[in-house]
Amino acid sequence: MNPLFFPNYEEEQIMQFIQKYCRNDFALIRITPTMLNKSIIDASEMFRIILKDSCIIDYDTLTNKVFDKTYLFLKDKIKEIKTSFYTANTRKDPRFWIYALKNYISVDTLIYFTTHESKLIAIPLIDNDNLETLLVNIFGERDKDKAIIKELCDKLQDIKNRGWIESVSPNKLNPKDVGETLEAALGIKPNTLISADYKGEIELKAKRADSKTKDTLFSMIPNWDISEIKGSNEMILTYGYPSNKEKYKGYKDLYVTVSTTPNPQGLYMGIDYENEVIFQRYSNGKINKDVCVWEFEKVKEKLYTKHPKTMWLLAENKKINEKINFKYNKVTLTQRPIFSQFLSLIEQGILTYDWRGRVREDGTGYKDKGHCFRISPKYRNLLFGETKEIKL
Repeated sequence: MNPLFFPNYEEEQIMQFIQKYCRNDFALIRITPTMLNKSIIDASEMFRIILKDSCIIDYDTLTNKVFDKTYLFLKDKIKEIKTSFYTANTRKDPRFWIYALKNYISVDTLIYFTTHESKLIAIPLIDNDNLETLLVNIFGERDKDKAIIKELCDKLQDIKNRGWIESVSPNKLNPKDVGETLEAALGIKPNTLISADYKGEIELKAKRADSKTKDTLFSMIPNWDISEIKGSNEMILTYGYPSNKEKYKGYKDLYVTVSTTPNPQGLYMGIDYENEVIFQRYSNGKINKDVCVWEFEKVKEKLYTKHPKTMWLLAENKKINEKINFKYNKVTLTQRPIFSQFLSLIEQGILTYDWRGRVREDGTGYKDKGHCFRISPKYRNLLFGETKEIKL
């Protein structure tokens, strides 16, 4: 994403309010003097994707100028405005124009473009006392189906009332035990399902209250079939380092975080909107080469399947009779992440990827703790929109 299109704090607050009513993918475009003076707006990669996915316009097959409507939010109403979609010059640059836009929008306004029922919606991220009314007119009232949430909250209340609960691994404090102990208390058997933990509708994420680690969103390896590196073993052998643990002598480790700038292993990540992949590459300042990729559609499916609703729980821990016990006190609810925001957060370096594994130098003895996408809890609201603290 063009850094010019990154929202400031006030614009982020309006975005989060919009996302209480609309959880569809979106694109951000900040209006420049050139756009208004020349009546031209470049159709960004994400803008083109949301139009194509909503069956409005497919720029890949566009040959002639096409006209449709944009539903533009004004201060007190929603105005239907004629809009042209086309490709310009020999390079076939994708562009569009909302007619008479300069009559309604000023320079530097950031516009939130989304879709609904095959309609293009444009919402200026500016103060608007009527915004909620306009949102309801287009998207309807907020989701009021709270039955599954209440059901789980009642069970969590029962667990809290029980007080301290002995860990599934009472003799050693392991990070994963917080979640596994909670699942055992809820009667959820250990599994490797790709769907959410509780009845396929609510994901459970638990960790210790004093933990400073990021939230793990989900584990997902790249598509090795279309990557330069062809497997997790090869990834660790190529970019890992000798293990510094005596019992893993002869192993290579790769426990690193990958973001938008090269880490000590030379790995960095980014977004290729044209080919619709998340990529990781290697750079040492002189050499820059491809490493691996994740396809948009597969990541999007995993994100939506794993996090339709998510309960984030914090637990205290202490030893009772030399056994580790947990008490679950704090619960936060999030719902329906937005994939386009997932991509934007990667570009901003907020959402990262962790490699967490080791393998012997001869390629045998592979072990991993789940290579995964992660985000700091303080940025959780940027991916999920509204977050709600639940009192038990």
